[in-house]
Amino acid sequence: MVQNNYRIENWFSTPIYSGNAIQYAEQLYQPILKHLDWEKINRKRFYKGTTTYNTTKNLAIEPEFDGFVNYLKDTANVFLTDLGFDYNKISKKFNPYIFATELNKGSFQERHIHAYQLSGMLYIKVPDGSAPIVFNDPIHMREWSNWPVKNPENLNTFLTVNYKPVVGTLLMWPSWLYHEVLVHEVDDNRIGLVFNL
Repeated sequence: MVQNNYRIENWFSTPIYSGNAIQYAEQLYQPILKHLDWEKINRKRFYKGTTTYNTTKNLAIEPEFDGFVNYLKDTANVFLTDLGFDYNKISKKFNPYIFATELNKGSFQERHIHAYQLSGMLYIKVPDGSAPIVFNDPIHMREWSNWPVKNPENLNTFLTVNYKPVVGTLLMWPSWLYHEVLVHEVDDNRIGLVFNL
């Protein structure tokens, strides 16, 4: 006989912070364009796109990004503290690294993780139809041995979550969470600021 007094709990959920930082999206738009126009920009990292990643430019140490770095640390403090973690100890491991990305038509980013404590994205320019960021279920065994799905709208069945970018939205997540960007299929470019702490 089935018990009636049961409950289902999710014990290993993955936290993702989602907030509005439109003031920084607007404030940093022109500085980002300047850095993306740099002659030594990395044009090979993203197919048909550009990035300051893996160049000598760490935007986290550029003067115009000081306020944003402090904002990220304050946000991380709220995020980690609300989750029950010790921000003061974790923040001692922070090594801020920020880079700009520009995805043009045909650009994409393969699935990957970052070797930091926290990672995230601030969306600066998002034309209609921009490619979403896709987060992957961190329980990787489910890719090989997943149960047949009866209700695909139940969050417990998701192997991926697609997030449609919005200008000014700031996402922050544990750096070990796999994510990717699908092919950007519109003619106008999508610009974002990727950060790591």
